[in-house]
Amino acid sequence: ITLIRNSSTLSTLTVAGYGDPFLNAENILQGLRDNTSLMHLRIAGGLWGDLIFSRFFRVLHECPLLERLQLCRIEMTKEDVEQVTQMDRRAKPIEISTCLSEDLMCDRNFDETVGGMLWAHPEIRLDPNIWYDEDDEKEETPHVVDLNWN
Repeated sequence: ITLIRNSSTLSTLTVAGYGDPFLNAENILQGLRDNTSLMHLRIAGGLWGDLIFSRFFRVLHECPLLERLQLCRIEMTKEDVEQVTQMDRRAKPIEISTCLSEDLMCDRNFDETVGGMLWAHPEIRLDPNIWYDEDDEKEETPHVVDLNWN
């Protein structure tokens, strides 16, 4: 976390946390708030806390250079989508990769729910196709790419 916070030249970072102990999402979020150079962040599993996707989106306004955020093994829930829909837009486009939670994928109003978030935030390019492991098959996801505005 100190690496994220104190770096003025770090442009790409992968953080992996498998098993115990879990990574503390608040520490990573604080590091992002203080970072001035990060363009690509990939977090692979192990984050502790609720509503990870919406918490990260809230911090993106403070990360003007960040172009890509990958949240592997971290699910975007229906509640995340509802919260992000109500947040302010980010000035710069960003590509976000994440898994979709079962409650979101099974939502009968999926297009309306996720499409509404992407309509409210055309700066987001959402890619829900994250592998859980390189050996696993891609998870089946609805046609989210078609709902993107950019």
